[in-house]
Amino acid sequence: MIQFIDVSKYYDNGTAALKDVNLTIENGEFVFLVGSSGAGKTTLTKLLMREENVTKGQILLNDEDITSLEHREIPYLRRKMGVVFQDFRLLDDRTVYENVEFAMKIVGASARDIRRRVPVVLNQVGLNYKAKLFPRQLSGGEQQRVALARALVNNPSILIADEPTGNLNPKTAMEIMEIFESINRRGTTVIMATHAKDIVDMMKKRVVEIEDGEIVRDEVGGVYHA
Repeated sequence: MIQFIDVSKYYDNGTAALKDVNLTIENGEFVFLVGSSGAGKTTLTKLLMREENVTKGQILLNDEDITSLEHREIPYLRRKMGVVFQDFRLLDDRTVYENVEFAMKIVGASARDIRRRVPVVLNQVGLNYKAKLFPRQLSGGEQQRVALARALVNNPSILIADEPTGNLNPKTAMEIMEIFESINRRGTTVIMATHAKDIVDMMKKRVVEIEDGEIVRDEVGGVYHA
């Protein structure tokens, strides 16, 4: 369970990115974060990953206060999370297999575990037959599948996605969302910041709307606009 308790985030210039946010996300939920650019969606996910720290309040992950973690403990927190970005962030000089393998190497996985696990996640995203290709040889949708495989390879309990379909055409975007839904059905918590109205409206998941740093709507089975 994820709990934001009276969380505020102020930057040095006085900008209030989040103001007294209270939010609970149960294990295994699928939550869309919606709202205009600059509303606070990305700040919320950065606080959860401890890329930023709160100005006030607490964030609990399974009853552990992650806002009080020491710097050396943060990498262990992030091992519980997979992250997918709009711009893929793949390593251009490495193959599909090597991009996914890299995520396991940086957490110290054994060569045996890597050989076993990487083909499994590549198959999960439908790319096992392109393991030896480089990112430049892939379509945008295929590159996002690699990024998704990389986020999943260490079996995270939470998957955070920031505009994962923003650079994709509608058909490819829906294919990517089908993978996200499949991952969620296996029990992974999915938190997705998006402007994709058509996807949010079709999938009928929980919708949390943020405006000017405040949660203005929290609706199960919701749509993009109330």
